[in-house]
Amino acid sequence: MTTIGVLLGSVEGIWSELGSLGVPCIESVICFTSEKKKLMNTLTRTRAVLLDAEKQEEKTHTTEDWLEKLKDILYDAEDLVDELTDAHRNKADKVLSFISTPRFYAVMYFKVNTIRRKLNDVVENYTKFLVVHEDAGSKYDYESKDREKPQSYVLPTAVFGRDEDKEKIKKLLENNEHNVSIIPIVGMGGLGKTTLAKLVYNDAKDFDLKMWVRVSYDFDVATLVKKVIKVASNAECPNLPLDLLQHVLRKNLGRKKFLLVLDDVWNTNRESWIVLENLLMGGERGSVILVTTRDWDAARIMGITGSPYVLRGLSGEDCCSLFKQLVFKPGQVEETPGLLSIGDEILAKCGGNPLAITTVAGLLRGKYTESEWSKVNNQLWELAREDDDILPTLRIGYAHLPPIVQRCFSYCSIFPKGFVFEKATLIQLWMAQSFIQPSSNMLLEDIGDEYFRILWKKSFFQDEKMDAYGNVIICKMDVLTHDLAQTVAGFECSIVNDDMVNISERLIHASVSISRLEEITTLLVRARKLRTLLMTGGCSCTRKQDFDKFTSSFKSLRALIFGGFSCCGSSYVLNSIGELKHLRYLDLSESNIETLPNSVCDLRNLQTLKLNYCKSLTELPRDIKKLINLRHLLNHGCDKLEGMPSGFCQLTAIQTLPIFVLGSGGLSELEGLNNLRGELRIKDLENARHTTSESRKTYLKEKKYLQTLTLCWETNEGNGDEDAALFEGLQPHSNLMGLHIRGYGDMKFPSWMFNMGNSLPHLVEVTLEYCPSCVCFPLFADLRFLKVFKFSSLNSLEYIDSYISDSPSSSSSFKEIIPSGAREWFPSLQEVGLSSLPKLKKWSREVVVVNDGGKAKTEAIAEQRKQLLSLNSLSKLTIGRCPELTSMPLHPHVVELALFDISEALIQSMMEAATISPTAAATTSLLPSFSVLSKLKSLSISFCDDLVSLPKGWLENLPSIEHLEIQDCSELESISRETHHLTAPDMLRSLEGKMIDLSEEEDDLQGFRSLCSLQFHHLPKLTSLPKGLQQATKLKEVSIIFCHSLVTLLESMENIRSLQYLTIVDCKKIASLPRGLQHLTALERLKISNCPELNFSDEDNDIPGLRSLHLLQLKGLPKLVSLPKVLQHATALKYLVIEECSGLMTLPDWLGNLTSLRQLEISFCDELKSLPKGMPCFTALQELTIQGCPYLSETCQKETGKDWTKIAHIPEIELDGQWL
Repeated sequence: MTTIGVLLGSVEGIWSELGSLGVPCIESVICFTSEKKKLMNTLTRTRAVLLDAEKQEEKTHTTEDWLEKLKDILYDAEDLVDELTDAHRNKADKVLSFISTPRFYAVMYFKVNTIRRKLNDVVENYTKFLVVHEDAGSKYDYESKDREKPQSYVLPTAVFGRDEDKEKIKKLLENNEHNVSIIPIVGMGGLGKTTLAKLVYNDAKDFDLKMWVRVSYDFDVATLVKKVIKVASNAECPNLPLDLLQHVLRKNLGRKKFLLVLDDVWNTNRESWIVLENLLMGGERGSVILVTTRDWDAARIMGITGSPYVLRGLSGEDCCSLFKQLVFKPGQVEETPGLLSIGDEILAKCGGNPLAITTVAGLLRGKYTESEWSKVNNQLWELAREDDDILPTLRIGYAHLPPIVQRCFSYCSIFPKGFVFEKATLIQLWMAQSFIQPSSNMLLEDIGDEYFRILWKKSFFQDEKMDAYGNVIICKMDVLTHDLAQTVAGFECSIVNDDMVNISERLIHASVSISRLEEITTLLVRARKLRTLLMTGGCSCTRKQDFDKFTSSFKSLRALIFGGFSCCGSSYVLNSIGELKHLRYLDLSESNIETLPNSVCDLRNLQTLKLNYCKSLTELPRDIKKLINLRHLLNHGCDKLEGMPSGFCQLTAIQTLPIFVLGSGGLSELEGLNNLRGELRIKDLENARHTTSESRKTYLKEKKYLQTLTLCWETNEGNGDEDAALFEGLQPHSNLMGLHIRGYGDMKFPSWMFNMGNSLPHLVEVTLEYCPSCVCFPLFADLRFLKVFKFSSLNSLEYIDSYISDSPSSSSSFKEIIPSGAREWFPSLQEVGLSSLPKLKKWSREVVVVNDGGKAKTEAIAEQRKQLLSLNSLSKLTIGRCPELTSMPLHPHVVELALFDISEALIQSMMEAATISPTAAATTSLLPSFSVLSKLKSLSISFCDDLVSLPKGWLENLPSIEHLEIQDCSELESISRETHHLTAPDMLRSLEGKMIDLSEEEDDLQGFRSLCSLQFHHLPKLTSLPKGLQQATKLKEVSIIFCHSLVTLLESMENIRSLQYLTIVDCKKIASLPRGLQHLTALERLKISNCPELNFSDEDNDIPGLRSLHLLQLKGLPKLVSLPKVLQHATALKYLVIEECSGLMTLPDWLGNLTSLRQLEISFCDELKSLPKGMPCFTALQELTIQGCPYLSETCQKETGKDWTKIAHIPEIELDGQWL
């Protein structure tokens, strides 16, 4: 499927590039210039025909065929423009004299003429068939009347997994303190935003008036006001101008508390929204406008007080429930266990999307054979395309993307499903393909960022991760959206497998998982116009002739991703890479190369060169300065890189350079690189210690786009004064947001750090590590935007924020000067990390307060610093290996607290502080304006050997605690005998006890109804699990490891039906598992290892259970004589490992019921005589491993063993280390 908008972008790009090419005004090029103008005229005509074709409501086969032919010609034209641009660039560099000769322009004339004639022919032929239809509107606008008004009743059986979402939104409605609040629900198409809004709408009782209005794409304010009036008055609205409609609207809404649902809003025009919003502000206090939208921009322009409510996909359990409800009749699930495994795979492709599940369920309803389900599974997207619901829902957002962004989206289909996109990488690849249309006042990267944001905001990208500065860095594309990308990309993009034949000659962008380069060349030989090749499984090539054949076969390549390239370390193999003249993106990350061939420098169009984690790489090519278009050089993890080559400073276009290694050229190679942005790490600064000229210049102050700067001295040995002089010249631009210092050898800091509030006012993060002479750090408490600071491995540091007052070079008094009336210190600080600070005593020592008259007086920190050092924003605090530290300022907003290898005095002071009342806190130096740690969700205490006990009642003041971990505190006598007295025990979701003495008195812990994760590791005195866990109905994970005294787990696990992961390892005395194992219908992984007394009970074995079990590992169970019969119902089991079970003599015949099994491993079971008769039933089994089983080693011999016929159908069989 070729998108006209994409071709329009290509035509306009070629026309623009041709127009920008200048040529000499000499006789020899007149013909070429004339032909170039003719081609530009033909391109203009082509654009006009494309615009006419775009108006067609339906694309005929003739149109589709014409678009494909046109696309092929445009690809040739883009390559020609590349060649011309490169030639003129070389001329400017005086590299080639050939391009000034008549012969060169004669060759170019012939190429331009050929493309022009082809283009003219294809346009002429198509105009004979083109029929221009009047625009009948978007065929994707499926607005239906039944969405205009919500049904008065939503069937409970049709809605799964939205109870929590519904309650959260209802709370937002109830807690509304404004006259009219706006609450947007944001999520991708098909997630059920409208359904959720209906649930809330139906349940909302405390409103005088409830209204529902479907908005869709036509955001006309007058039309919407009429709709609101109509549903508010239950009468037709007269056709009046907006100013009169306003009076009618306020008459209907005035003095009423209303709930208005605006469903499916796409508008991103803030002015239009403000007009509508102002018209709707006439309701009583507590009125709410609830909005559903899939567009983040639409949500953000609304005048909301909080954040939009983000709707996510359904959980696996809810997906399964919805699926079964729609596909099976009551009771039928139990009769069709073989289908559930296929159903799991189908559900995984639906990505938690309820509409997708509903659509697929419709395809499966009435089909109850595995072959029918497998067909649907294998052809899911093709079958779904025929449906009238799901594809329009997903494609509707695509249809409203700008044409050039459509092209960027379809390109993403070459990445495997589940691939984690790096935003920067994706933009660089779009640039390599010329997808990004240049602008005179914007960088290509910034334009690409806008394209990315469009796709992200419209929910095509999800699961985003942000950096410390709020920028999206990685994201994913869900399965259905990926399938949509593949559909719209057509033959142009493909994920190629080694079993594919007849690769299309129209293939342009491909990813392959084949590792041998010669096989890739053979497989893709027909794709001569290939522009992207992504090798997802690494690549190896040891013969130069194979690489030469590859480069000669794919000369149009613009992006080549060779991740993990192996060529025995020799760059000789890669010599011909310079032949790929169009290459703009080259990724050799994680390769074993030691040097790059100098021929890389012939890639004059190269924009991105990725060398991340090339751990053997020692040097860059000597002529790298020739890569004048290089914008991104990524060299993370190139630890052996010895320095930057001479002339590196000439790469003035470079924007990304994570690591700059100081070499023979010194810091002068940084001069001129003023377009650097993002992060910069300067290594081996000790190499500049003896160069006096280095300390006299400022190399970084002009680099205004840098966000993060890391300065590294790899050795502390040397002259501290030289380090200080060098450091003085490393002042960054005031825009810097992150400053990291490592290995600095002197105790004095540069003058520009003494007033960072002015010199670096935008700092967000500061770290200091491995600076042995650092006794104190310059005052940085007035950095208004500082969110994170971390100090580690500073052997001399005594105080965090005290510094000398005498002079920048003095070190005598350790006092600081603070003007009276100073602002709050660290107003934005969110995270503090202090580790390996052996001399740290306190946050501060003392303060000198200077009044307006200049008279100074010294007072205690408790009184003077109470308001300044309030740390109101602090949410995460980590302290470790600070033996002298006995107190630390806290604040009740702390959410995460981790303490490791610190004194009992510090822990006691913190925990005792948590019990101080607000009145008492006002007189306590530790906790200014402090009451309790009311926001704390995660507490970890570990490796505190002298910790004997925790204060009485300390847990009572942790009402929000969700995760509690106490590990390796060998002297701790008790977690707390009062644990069951938690003020809000329902909040605790994760409890970990590791290598502590959990006393028997604590076996009656109660009330953990919200506990999701339980980990007990290395608890030598634990004899049984807390009885209260039987009521932990939300428990999902239990891990019991090295509890040698544990005899029993729980009396019954029947109530813990949410359990998904159960691990029991090295529990020497445990003899049996609890009753009710068969009721664990959500259990996915069960691992039991090294429990010598354990045997299984077969009670209730006739009750079907363990339906969701995917992995079972049984290891080191000598008393196990047979597999538990409850496993015969585990029809979803895919991985079964049986190891070191010396008492096991036979495997049951019912094992053949496990038809989903893919991998079976049997190891060191000395008495196991034979395999079961049901082995041929394992039709899905891909791999069988048998190791150290003497009887089986004989019976499973290929062709001759008596069990061979049972296993001969299995693709991969390993017997005692040998593949059969």
